This record gives sequence, structure tokens and C-alpha cells, in this order.
Amino acid sequence: MLQSANCRLIIFPPAAHRNETPPFLNGAPRHPPSSVQEQPTQALQIVELLERTFSYVDDTTLRRTVVLVCRLWLHMNRGRVVREVCCDYRWRTVSFDEALTRIPGAGRFCYSGAELHDVDEDVLRRLELVFYPVVRFWKSFVASKPTWKDPGCRLSTIDVVLENTKLRQSDLEDLLTLTPRLSKLKLIELRGGTINDYHNSLGVNYNWSRLFQHFLSLPITLDSFHFSVQRQQMSEAEMRQKTVDVCSHATEWSLYPTETTPGLLQELVSLPNIITTLELYTIDDAGAFQLLHIYLCDSPDLLHLRVARIPVLYDDFDLHDRVRYYDLDSAMYTQSTDIQVLPLPERETFWTKLPVHRWVWQCRKLQTLKIDMHGHDFNRLNRPISSRLIFGYTARVCPHLEELEIRVPRTCE
Repeated sequence: MLQSANCRLIIFPPAAHRNETPPFLNGAPRHPPSSVQEQPTQALQIVELLERTFSYVDDTTLRRTVVLVCRLWLHMNRGRVVREVCCDYRWRTVSFDEALTRIPGAGRFCYSGAELHDVDEDVLRRLELVFYPVVRFWKSFVASKPTWKDPGCRLSTIDVVLENTKLRQSDLEDLLTLTPRLSKLKLIELRGGTINDYHNSLGVNYNWSRLFQHFLSLPITLDSFHFSVQRQQMSEAEMRQKTVDVCSHATEWSLYPTETTPGLLQELVSLPNIITTLELYTIDDAGAFQLLHIYLCDSPDLLHLRVARIPVLYDDFDLHDRVRYYDLDSAMYTQSTDIQVLPLPERETFWTKLPVHRWVWQCRKLQTLKIDMHGHDFNRLNRPISSRLIFGYTARVCPHLEELEIRVPRTCE
């Protein structure tokens, strides 16, 4: 129908479709549904789960492995990864200058030197010019924020580990003053005096009393501490003052040959049990192994034990005198059911003075164990029963071990 006045045009649809409504007017999609199904979410795509997992990964694995997987993992771990800058005394000046340009923003700096090697004083001067402003700025920043409330935004602590380094006492005191947030301080076998003269530096001694008083006057609480100087031995009272009074809250002990004495080990046994890491480096001593065994029998919180040159006796692991069974595997080779049994020694030994009930280590949480195992006289460690007793004892007493190192001297094989 067409009207000329209003010029309206009405179009009627074909009869077959007059009662149908177009699909898009009913809310139906204009395009047919896709046949591709959505993939289920994988565990490694959940950010919250990844954050939880990465919080348990160590620094080295994060830096060398995790951040290289994909861009997402890199961005998630930017705040966790501590960037490390390393230098070597054999490098040329150009390489050294290039390494110094990467120090801003780094969390760890490592300089490798060599004993009795002539170090370029120009290189050391450049290190001083780079690090001194950084330490000064860090100190002023800490002083300007003494009451920081947010635990997630606190400044990270500092670990200082120096070994076989020339360091004057005045420089050490300045270092302690400029680093109030020290958590680990290990100064191993230091050499006093100046950098220029190695031989004269050995004649310069540290004033222990002044150094300890300076340390106590600073707001420093260390978790791990070690301090030793070449060719300068502390007295028993000075070692006790350093280890017990200066670092009363330390959970990691590291003692070296001139420090590990029966008196200090006895002090260790009598202290409250808060130590989680114990490192002992000492000469062979008749009473040292007894005190160490007594300490391990009353240290349920110990996690890491590294002992060098303090013997751990094979007898301590043989709780039921099984060492007399000469070879439990002999029947396998000789087709015999007879077991060879050695008689007990007639001479008096350490264990004949003790009750029948022997003490057992209580450090069931132990994760790291590095010891020297000794077996004397007829208890030499050259029979199959020896390995059975050693590994059977460690497996039952220390079920959470992750790292095990047992050294046996040739005289005990």
C-alpha cells in the first residue's frame, strides 16, 4: 500500500516468515558458538600459589633458574632476587670499571683475591670511592626512619664475611659503627696492620677489651658471629666474653682452632639451647669429642652441624656392641651360616667406665651433618658392619637429613 501524502512505505515479509522474529531481536548471538573449549587453569598459572611457592625457594635458585623461565616469573621475583656483582683480582682495569658501574642497586658484592698477591692500590681506591658514599647514604636513611612500622617494608639486614683479610682495628670499629643492621659478621683469620706491608702487619695486635666494649655500645644484634686473627690467640676469659657476652643471642656459632677449647665447649653445653648452626674447626683433643657428644645428646633444635678435626667416635654409634659381629655379610660369600664374633677387649676403655645405657643424639631436626668419623683399635672402619651401624644410626636419629658428609682418616680404615 502506498499513500502519496505521507509517502509511507510498508513492506510485508513473505508468508513463510511472517510469524518469526529475527534472531538478534531475541537476544541470541549474531555468530554461531565457537567449537573451541576453554582450557582448565593449571596450578602454575595461579599467581597466589606461585607467590607461596617462590617464598620457599633459596636466593641462588631464584637468581639462576626461576627468573629465566618466563616473563611472569621474572616480574614476580624482582623483589626477591638479590643481584650479585663479582670481581676478580686478575681482571683488567677496563673489566673492573665495568663491574663497578653495576654496583648501584646490587644486593651482594664479592671480590676474589689471592694470598700474598700484590693488589693494585688504584683498584682498592676505586672500591673505597664507590662504597663509602653508599654506606653513608644507607646509614643516614636508617637514621631518618627509626620507627618504621610496616614489617614488609623494613630495610634488609647486612651479612659481612671476610676471610684472610688485612683490616686494622680502627677500620673494623668504623665498619661496625656504620652498619647498625648487621645480622651476620664473620671475620675469619684477619691480618691486622696496613695494606702495604704484609710482614709488618703480623706484629699489630688487636685490643680485645676495647673492641668488645665498642661492640657492646652499638645497637647491633647478631644472629651469626665469628672473629679470629692470625697468630693472636685469646685467653679463656676473652673467648668467653666474645662468644657468650657479646653475642648472647646468636643462633649460629663458628669456632676455629685457637678458640675451641674444652672450657669453651663446656660453656656451650651449659648455655640455653638456642643454637641452630654449629661449626667447629679444631685440633684433636682428648676431651673435645666427649663434650661434643654430650652436647648433641641435648640439642633438639640443632639444624646444621659442621665439624672438622673433632673426631666423632664410631663407638658412640654402636649402641648394642654390634661391632663384635665381625662380618654380617660373610655367609653371603662363604655359603656358611656361622657369624664371626670378636671377644670384648680386656683393657679398660672409655665406655667400660660408663653405664650400659648410652646416650643418643637428640637433634632429630638436623638437616646438615658434616663430621670426621674415627674408629680405633679393633673398631676400624673397614668392615661391612661399620657402614651398617653408621648409616643406620644417622637414618634413625636424624630422619630429616638433606646433606651428609662423613670423612674417615686413613689411619682408621
